[in-house]
Amino acid sequence: MRKKASSLVCLCLVWGWAGLAAESSVYTVCQLPGAPAIDGKLDDPAWRDIPEAAGFHILLDEGYDLQNKSYFRAGWTKDALYVAGICSQADADKLPVPLMNSENLYQSDCVEIHVSPTKGEAKYQFIINPKGAKWSNGCPLDSWKVNVTATKNGWSFEAEIPFSALNNKPADKNAWRVNLSRYIAADARYDTWAPGIRNFHDVDNYGSFAFVEQSASPELKAKIEALLNTEYLSELKKSGD
Repeated sequence: MRKKASSLVCLCLVWGWAGLAAESSVYTVCQLPGAPAIDGKLDDPAWRDIPEAAGFHILLDEGYDLQNKSYFRAGWTKDALYVAGICSQADADKLPVPLMNSENLYQSDCVEIHVSPTKGEAKYQFIINPKGAKWSNGCPLDSWKVNVTATKNGWSFEAEIPFSALNNKPADKNAWRVNLSRYIAADARYDTWAPGIRNFHDVDNYGSFAFVEQSASPELKAKIEALLNTEYLSELKKSGD
């Protein structure tokens, strides 16, 4: 298992600008200039300078999933956490997944966002599938919003999770335990952003969202992405992709 930063205060490892920690499973969540449109397209200007985390690990395997590529980014406003992602997948617009909201969405292609704001408290779980169906544990289904776009090459999502739904609100330099996971039904494969977890309820080994009261910039975006993605991009290059 890759060694994590000593605790959730790992964002104290600052490299001359707020929130840059030397750990690939610590994501610095910058403030958004405004709330993005939740349409599943990720083309809203609010996302432009928000860092993108690339590469998920295969569950119970130290290796990256280099076939089913996954990416996400996150930002926050005073009212909500915003998480968006892209999942590469052939014929994603034709995947046989449920159209209706259901607690069983995890059994077919989906992405899950796992959030634990306070140590020792139960986590929140948000499930999203390529048709836009959703489910949540820990908060009402109508307390958060999501939208998706699916094409022949993959699918993308945008989620707005109000802090009121989480019964918690971050402050500058707070860090929450967070993980994103993905199920690819055709391969019966589970992927995880945080490496080394035993299962998707292994909160102690989640990654971290480190919140900063700082707007993103092209320079900050590049530096954060270098910390997050260098290892994954190196493995991708070795694979010839």
